[in-house]
Amino acid sequence: MTRPIDPAQDLVLAPLARVAQINPAYAQPLAEFKAASPAQQQKWLATYDKALGAATVSGDTVQLPAGDYGPVEAMMNGMLGLGRAGLLEGALAAEGNDFAPFSFDYTKQLSYFAVAPPYFDTATHLVQQGNPQWGIVHETGNYPGAWWLDGYQVWYEIPAIADADNADLLVVTIMLGFFALLMLLPVIPGLNRLPHGLKVYRVIWRDWYRDHAAEVAQRRV
Repeated sequence: MTRPIDPAQDLVLAPLARVAQINPAYAQPLAEFKAASPAQQQKWLATYDKALGAATVSGDTVQLPAGDYGPVEAMMNGMLGLGRAGLLEGALAAEGNDFAPFSFDYTKQLSYFAVAPPYFDTATHLVQQGNPQWGIVHETGNYPGAWWLDGYQVWYEIPAIADADNADLLVVTIMLGFFALLMLLPVIPGLNRLPHGLKVYRVIWRDWYRDHAAEVAQRRV
């Protein structure tokens, strides 16, 4: 399964348009850029891209050589401002999603950040780099990490599942079946007697059985 992305629209214009709704400073250059012809837009972009090689940073601003950048310079400064304010990732994620605070789709922000800093450099520093297929996969923090995900992760060790195009769907289906079995365990004949045979509960509540050993023995008589 693939998800096509229009880099200009999804990673620049759409985030700026969303923020422009609450900050008019973003609206004017964005409107000017959209009103221009495609040829004019490409001319501004080419001039700006070429000038970046000679750009310098002074304080919090990027100084470019003199040139006709149209509204592109203001737009890029706007993107830079979003990043410095910690709002860029949210703007990338929120666009087109009415339930953005609860979104689990990180496609756009990962596409924007993963290949170059800061995600790539941070992942390298934390020794989290994986191969190109899996990307940033290693666990952060001290061992054992997210141990509660082992039930999912172990299935990816099976080559037939790990190499499948729908590996995630296979793993989720297996785990859903496992959880369904656990939920139905009390009503499945035979299996619902396992706790009585294994007596794991006596290990869990061993302190109670130790303190009430005489009472338990009396009940068995």
